[in-house]
Amino acid sequence: MLVLASLPACAGSDKAPEMHASARFEDGKIHLRIDDIPPGRAVMAIVLVDPRGRERSARRRRLETEEIRTEPAEEKSYGILSYITLAFLFDRSEEVRNVEYLAAIIKPKDLLRYVVEYQDSRLEVRYREVRGEQGILTIPAPGPHEEP
Repeated sequence: MLVLASLPACAGSDKAPEMHASARFEDGKIHLRIDDIPPGRAVMAIVLVDPRGRERSARRRRLETEEIRTEPAEEKSYGILSYITLAFLFDRSEEVRNVEYLAAIIKPKDLLRYVVEYQDSRLEVRYREVRGEQGILTIPAPGPHEEP
């Protein structure tokens, strides 16, 4: 199961960009991906919070880079009359850009309990802005029965 969420960093006209998180359950672990982390924002902790408020921190966190390629545009022809054809050649160069994201893995302490309680659990990404403000991005815990 893929869970997506976003949270505005601040309210008002001086609004910081949104940060996005997604999670999936695979091989007995929760795999998180945090995208669009604004410059100056530090992720302080990534935790699984169970229904009783107990927390389990991510043990493995790493910054990863994904290469995204866009396909080159195709040549398009449009006929006006049977003997006149207009051809438009679009830029055929392939665009490549790198996207950085933070990846983390949390292994539930008690897998059987997680299977029963995951719907009442949540994932929290706790962060601090460069000016010292703190925030939390919260998403639901992914379901274990929906492994890819």
